[in-house]
Order: sequence, then structure tokens, then C-alpha cells
Amino acid sequence: MKVIILDFDGVLVDSLDSHVGFYRDKAREHGFDTGLVPSDCRQHSHVVDQIIIQTGFSPELIQDIMNKHYHEFDDSYPLELFPGAERMVTNFNGIDDVRLVIVSSNTLENVQRGLGGLFDLFDMVFTKEDMNGDMTKAEGISLAVMTFGARVGDAIYIGDMNSDRLAAEEAGVIFIGVSYGWQINDTNILDIPTLELEIKRALML
Repeated sequence: MKVIILDFDGVLVDSLDSHVGFYRDKAREHGFDTGLVPSDCRQHSHVVDQIIIQTGFSPELIQDIMNKHYHEFDDSYPLELFPGAERMVTNFNGIDDVRLVIVSSNTLENVQRGLGGLFDLFDMVFTKEDMNGDMTKAEGISLAVMTFGARVGDAIYIGDMNSDRLAAEEAGVIFIGVSYGWQINDTNILDIPTLELEIKRALML
């Protein structure tokens, strides 16, 4: 059994423009404009925090804005699949001894609306709601491996943040970092088709 575990935002879905748009809207509600553009927000270690700071909110407003983000980041801020994501997920779903898993700190609602019909192709999903219940990403990865009876060498986690790399290391699984997402920029995985090939190579599919 092979287990392919994917982060969501920055791996399958590109939401950067929408996140920046949300904070621009909140800035206007507080009476100021911001020149923030999406390219300013990549490669940060704590992305959402950094976007809020760069948008220009005062420190005392940051927690309030983060709370609004959790409750108001809705369908008016679209989540776009990266080119090739639908084909990749469909291809791996069609392999009998492969299981697909999402482990993400994003909300279940965002994962569902971002994936659309692809959501039902995943065998297991861990989201922000599970993390708030004190489950870490590493624990989610380990639970997926254990649930499907895979060896750690037959499981892989794909992410776009240094924290994803650390979670994979803690869980003892193979890690693939993508450089088209939010933070990691030191790999040659620049698009989904290249990622699909690398997963097949790593798991000998």
C-alpha cells in the first residue's frame, strides 16, 4: 500500500491572490489602502501573520483581523486549483494500491470548496479543526500511514512550507517540497506535472 499525503494550500490550490484581496478589503474597511501585491507575500515563514503585518494593520487589530479571516474568508474569495491538479489527483485515485490523504492547517470548509468534486477522491482528510483538537501535522501524517497499514517508506508528504518538511521528518515519511507554493523555493518542483512525476519516482509507481 502506498499513501500519498498532500498539503492543500500552495500544493493543490493557489489562494494567494484571494488572501491578499481579503486583507485589502479589511484595510479599506478600516479606512486605509494598501499597495500590497501577492508577490510581496511569498516566502514568509508565517505567511498569514506576515500578510497582515505588511497590509499595515496596527498590532492591536491583528488578532481581530485573523478572527475575521477565519469566519469571513468565503466564496467571494475564490480558491483556484493549480493547473494539472485535477488530472494528478484523478490519476492517483485510479491506482488500486494508492490511498490519497489531505493533511492541512486550512479549514475543512476551504478544503471542500477548493477541491470541489475532487474532495470525494480522498480517502482521509485532516484539517484545521483536527489541529485545534491538538493533533499536529506530524500526527495526522502518522495516523494516515497507520490507518492504511503502509510502511513509512511507502508514504510521502508533499508540502510548500518548511513546517511541512519538519512534519514529514517527525513522522518519518518521504518529503517532497514544491517551489510553486508559499515558502519553499529550493526544489525543482515548479509545477504539478513535475510533482506527479516525482511522486511516481519516489514511490516507484
